[in-house]
Amino acid sequence: MGKLNPMELQLNEDESKIEEKLYKAFRGRTASPSGQRARFSSWISAFKKSSNRAVRRVAFFSMWMSKCIFNCEPVQFIKPFTFGLAIKLSKGMSLPLGTLFLGCLYLELDQLHYDELASSPYHIVDSGVNIVMLQAFAWERSRSYINIGKSIGEICRTKRVILIDNPDGEDWFFGFKHSLPLLMKWMTLKVRSFPVISSLDTISDFIWMPYAYIADGFFCSSPFPCTRPGSQMFNLGEDNKVLNFLLITSPSLIPCLNSLGFSLVIYNPHRVSRQFGLDQDVPVANDMEYDIQEAMRPLLHSLAMEYWREREENVLVPSKAENKLCRMTC
Repeated sequence: MGKLNPMELQLNEDESKIEEKLYKAFRGRTASPSGQRARFSSWISAFKKSSNRAVRRVAFFSMWMSKCIFNCEPVQFIKPFTFGLAIKLSKGMSLPLGTLFLGCLYLELDQLHYDELASSPYHIVDSGVNIVMLQAFAWERSRSYINIGKSIGEICRTKRVILIDNPDGEDWFFGFKHSLPLLMKWMTLKVRSFPVISSLDTISDFIWMPYAYIADGFFCSSPFPCTRPGSQMFNLGEDNKVLNFLLITSPSLIPCLNSLGFSLVIYNPHRVSRQFGLDQDVPVANDMEYDIQEAMRPLLHSLAMEYWREREENVLVPSKAENKLCRMTC
């Protein structure tokens, strides 16, 4: 969830000047999206010596989103539609990037499925998928790989994070409220000596459970708004985390953003419920029908409460068992 609607971004005069500098490095608003100036290497060269720290920061956020969040075609190139988002993000304003990323990933996986159907022994179909998150997801759930990720000590030795002295003895890192995100466990990891393909082909090697094991020093946010045992009933106004829980467990249409603009993709929570420790319910038809503006409402802090109150009054959050699996559906 975020505070700003990415579809309604408005830039002030100073922000518009920064945007023009980005387009100038991109060689104009009509430049080719896969031209030389749009390459990551050219982008770094254009801004690494800039004396304007605000512009450098925005250029970094634009490159980060182009590579890690919106890794659509053309890949390994700067996406101009990220400029406005990068400007707002550089000023500390929150955006629903997690949901936009998930929408883009679902869209890419759907396209990969269609490409596989279109291919044959006589035709080669080139597909593109943001493999970083899928790769980390597969490693974290593989019995062969779960213990080979980097430790906190190994990450500290790379000097990519700053360790802060803590009188309580726990590791604190600059820029993180808790320990390091679980994704950093797989940062720059090389696994050439491990049988990747054979492990993925073995069903018994895959862990069909939520994140029951988290290595020391890392954390993975829980979607549950409570930590006490037993099922609990919440009113919508009691806890903001209830809104996130509803967003995760409710059928919906989620927005995605690419070079063609905004679009919607179907989100069916029964497909991923086991990853959150919930029983996988009988699949139901996702008959949600609304436009992109309505799809944005549950993603914005100012509109989410009103959106859910039109649909729910109370929320039953299922209990957690000792093995971190929930034994009842919500």
